[in-house]
Amino acid sequence: MVNRSYAHQDKPDHTAYHHDQYDTDPTRTERSLLASAGLDNKIYVWFPATGDKYREYELDPTSSQVNALRFSSDGRMLAVTGYETLRFYDVHSNNPLSKIRHVFDPAECVRNITCVSFMSAAESDTTESDNILAGDEVVSCSTESDSVITAGEDSVCRLWHFKNKNLKIASEVKCEEYGVINCLTTKHPRFTVVAGTNQGYILGLNLKEQKKTVLLSRKGLSFQSLDCQGSRDNYILVALTTTGMLLYFRDKDWIERKVHDGFGLCVQLSHDGLLLATGGADKTVRLFTIDGLSLREAGVIRHKHLKWVWNLQISHDKEHIFISASEGVVQMWSRKDNISDGTVKFCRAYSGHEKSVVSLAYFERNS
Repeated sequence: MVNRSYAHQDKPDHTAYHHDQYDTDPTRTERSLLASAGLDNKIYVWFPATGDKYREYELDPTSSQVNALRFSSDGRMLAVTGYETLRFYDVHSNNPLSKIRHVFDPAECVRNITCVSFMSAAESDTTESDNILAGDEVVSCSTESDSVITAGEDSVCRLWHFKNKNLKIASEVKCEEYGVINCLTTKHPRFTVVAGTNQGYILGLNLKEQKKTVLLSRKGLSFQSLDCQGSRDNYILVALTTTGMLLYFRDKDWIERKVHDGFGLCVQLSHDGLLLATGGADKTVRLFTIDGLSLREAGVIRHKHLKWVWNLQISHDKEHIFISASEGVVQMWSRKDNISDGTVKFCRAYSGHEKSVVSLAYFERNS
């Protein structure tokens, strides 16, 4: 397992909120948002097209680092995980108290929360939405984002509902015999969650029935990142190991391919499942187009400032790749004008982070 968590017990929350110098108009009509967080305890929300900062949240220096970020499906809420801590920010509110912070007690969770994802009411079997009291303000939680999935170093995957102004555990599946959960996706069409562990297991979890199924076992490997796209009868599941090995599942077959000369850190599928991107410790991002069971190389991103590539995101039109890396690097690259020849051009850097940026989240409106 590549441990991105140098965490300790979280202290009382004193999140600073900076907004005066940035565009804080929540009615602005940008179609997309990009969020980044790293070891400097800062969270930025950007307008990707211009590079302008929309929000900045600065955690207390004694707090644990951010392990994972995720936008809700409507782009309003940003979930942030840390050591035994789960925060939510209403990114369109100008009120600095517009956040929710849940500190887990020992009965709920211990150690780092490494993964987080929102779920719709239909997916989580939730039939009602709620409002959450955050400081002195009530934050609305839409019906499309009223449940959350978390997992982490305690090897337990949990489904949380917002009930009575608080987060409540609705269901959980314990996976201690399979190792620490490093990564998960909620986009698999047959399971609530698919999770990857540091002992070489990919697990399909049904949280409603509290059941688990071993989808793949590769002893000696550690799965660092995974993603999934598609329908129940035609889906793609990809996973990246810390040895730089990519595992690709489609039509009942697993294909293995070495894609990085060192640690593999992140893998992402495009919205339509036709483009695949991976990042690693060999200072590269590698792009592949998907044609049935075939992966075809579609470009390599290298840059003098790129070191370990911790996370990446793909725009819905597959024209832009967002990258976070060591030494405060957050970048956007474009393949818009050169898709046929595999050339990827540097577009812009998002400046502000002072240490490694280990987490990215991307939101884009469908229309």
